[in-house]
Amino acid sequence: MGFIRRFTSVPGLETILEIEGVVIIDGEPPAQINGVGSGTVIVVGEFENGPFEEPTELLNGNDLLSMFGGFGYEYAGVPSNNPCARARYADDALTPEYWNGNGFIALVSKRFSRLVCVRVDTSVGEVQLNRLARVRSSSSAFSHRLSSGEVLSFDIGAGAVDTTFNGAVAQLDSGAGTYPTTFTGGEKMNVTIDEGTPQQVGPVDIVFFAGDQSQSQAIARINAALGYTAATDQGAGVTRMVGRVQGTSGNVKVNSIDAAVASALGLSATTQAGTGNVADITQVSDAEIISLVDAASSSSISIYRGEDGFLYAMNLNSAPGQSIEVHSNTTATALGFTVGSESSNSDGVAGVIPAGFRVRNSGGDEWVTMQDVAVAADNPGPYTVKVRPADDDGSASSAAAMSVNVVPYQLDFGAFAVINPQVLSAALTEAAIDAKYVAAIDKTKSKNNVSAEGNIIVSARQSNAVREQLRRNALDASSNLLGRGACIRPPLKTLRSVARSNTVQPGVGTYRNQRVWYCYPGVSIRVPQIAARGLEGGDGFTADGVIDVGWDTWVASICSQLNPEENPGQMTEFTAAVLGLERGNSDVQDMEIGDYTAFKAAGIAAPILDDGVAVVQSGVTSVNPGTHPNLVNIARRRMADFVQDSLARRAKSYSKKLNTRENRSAYLGEVDAFLDDLKNGTPQRIADYSIDAVTANTPRMLGRGIYRLIIKVRTLSSLDAIVLQVTAGEQVEVTELEAA
Repeated sequence: MGFIRRFTSVPGLETILEIEGVVIIDGEPPAQINGVGSGTVIVVGEFENGPFEEPTELLNGNDLLSMFGGFGYEYAGVPSNNPCARARYADDALTPEYWNGNGFIALVSKRFSRLVCVRVDTSVGEVQLNRLARVRSSSSAFSHRLSSGEVLSFDIGAGAVDTTFNGAVAQLDSGAGTYPTTFTGGEKMNVTIDEGTPQQVGPVDIVFFAGDQSQSQAIARINAALGYTAATDQGAGVTRMVGRVQGTSGNVKVNSIDAAVASALGLSATTQAGTGNVADITQVSDAEIISLVDAASSSSISIYRGEDGFLYAMNLNSAPGQSIEVHSNTTATALGFTVGSESSNSDGVAGVIPAGFRVRNSGGDEWVTMQDVAVAADNPGPYTVKVRPADDDGSASSAAAMSVNVVPYQLDFGAFAVINPQVLSAALTEAAIDAKYVAAIDKTKSKNNVSAEGNIIVSARQSNAVREQLRRNALDASSNLLGRGACIRPPLKTLRSVARSNTVQPGVGTYRNQRVWYCYPGVSIRVPQIAARGLEGGDGFTADGVIDVGWDTWVASICSQLNPEENPGQMTEFTAAVLGLERGNSDVQDMEIGDYTAFKAAGIAAPILDDGVAVVQSGVTSVNPGTHPNLVNIARRRMADFVQDSLARRAKSYSKKLNTRENRSAYLGEVDAFLDDLKNGTPQRIADYSIDAVTANTPRMLGRGIYRLIIKVRTLSSLDAIVLQVTAGEQVEVTELEAA
């Protein structure tokens, strides 16, 4: 008998002989090296929702909408309101570049094999939201038929607060008339009843006959002309004319009157209005209810109409434990509030205050919340959330502490009060926005989040500072993560000469590196969300939804979906949404072969429309091809990263193991198998390779714990130029040749 012991590596003899039994050595078999992902794109930009500066992987378009939102916000069924990054003036631009930073615009109509988004924090401060106690009406009518003297009453903890509604018709009393009238026929006056209302009568001429001598006869003539009992005898020769609208919008107006009629009836050209505190007691509006309740309660109770169409009454005191009850004094039951119904702000309904919730100050300046806020049923708040100016064009002023206290539109699941405990700053300056982008881009260099897998980085915003940071990020990330390239672009409307400049930003020469891909000029696309609003959307919107955007995110999309060894300049289906070169830049509309030759020589990956499809004319990095001809091609850089990163990742599993022949041989075998598959597999991905495991591995180097493989890989060239040498003629000799 003996013990069974299992080891994952060969133990020493002393360990084996420690005790009798069976020793099992469970060795790790040679592994097959799997290539690292080569198409993970990191997009840094401003979004309408989601976490700030936290790299987040999106699996599909629905993830984008659910995590980071769409283009602006939807209010009452109307889309594309208050989108972020509406207008930017980067680098002291005199005219705005619209959507320079909008992450949705950067991603719209594009596909990626793998996508990581990083949201930039462009907030100007925070507000606090507190739930309010509220009760709901059962009426969804937009006007309410009441009777004068009816009361709406609420109790918010200190007894009944009554709002009384009053409305009476206009009454115009004459002076004492003189009868008989001595009319001879044809005498008249012109009268309008309830002018400006749906019940208006007239102006109408009231013509008296010779037989209209008594007061009763004159009254009958008036009523016949007006079509209802407008005039009555008040005694002592006084005639009263009344309107039909019960409220301040009603009126009785004598527009003109003959002298004989004025003398006989005791009237003159004059107007008498209706009375009360509403325009028409039979059609009381929301605005009137709101105003009267606000006045009666000294602004402690407010009425509003929810998005569900019903009226709500709320207690504006947001302290915990506040309540509101429909008091028994209520007689205005047509408003739909149930006597005895009540609620507390500490016993509400759970829900989400969505990003884009609007808040204002008393001057009407508006901000929107920047993240969804989950609200618990038993917690009235406060709930703190960051905000930005609603019209994100750089023009917003600051707001003093405690001045943002207006919620113009409430939510279905609850009513909320708002306050800003601290000052809200003015709209961020361009320099401040650049600093925010620099901070967000820096987050993508961590080994501890998904951005460590990023092969390509691109920013929705472009400026001198952002371009330089993207360049630095690609270099820094490539030094200790996976190899990374950065797609950059100059501003829209940049001239060709500026883009090719070697000395002045934003020219390509100021960013040169094989890991920087300079994408110019921009292109035009149609954005359905912009078309849906058209010109009503304001600045940055177009009637047809067609706008100019950068070419950089398109190049990133193309590279994301192609294998790293593929030339991104080949024709693909990935750019179907591109309509043409940027239409706002007249300098690029008529470019010819000389322009594209100059672009390639300058290190610019330029778009060209080939049979209506946008392609990268030359898939080149931003290096100067005259000084670094070996570093020109994007495909070479990407394939080198793919091979290097794939081999390095597997090598990590051997790091710090014993420097034995077995371990060295095992890793060498895995490397050879990986490269052989790239050369001889289907499809073929490299032309050839060699591995030297002897030259550099002297006993001295091995003794110092260093094992070196000298690997050379010849990548496949792309069919950049296909030469057709054709000779056609009657005397041409044709020789049968084998195809190469």
